[in-house]
Amino acid sequence: MNSSDAGGCFFALLALALLGFLIYQKSNEPPPPPIPKNGSALPVEKSTGRFEVRSQGSFCAGARTREVVIITDTKTGVQYLAITGCGTSELQQQGKTLVEE
Repeated sequence: MNSSDAGGCFFALLALALLGFLIYQKSNEPPPPPIPKNGSALPVEKSTGRFEVRSQGSFCAGARTREVVIITDTKTGVQYLAITGCGTSELQQQGKTLVEE
């Protein structure tokens, strides 16, 4: 075995040890907080009373849990579909509605 083979083996063993450490650390992470049951109301920070948020469920996206919610504007009746960490889109759009604030 020459010195380049020994160096390659050393780096391979080092990489395996690092991978094992990372897997061990991932398995010791605390579980994510519980997600409200389907259809339950979620708290809205600094609510003006204009928006109502309802949970529609959750799903796993890789290592993360995503929540699906329907946001309803109580003044216009317009609904929005939101997926946490992804974005929000208007539902059932039948034209734009202008509401005086």
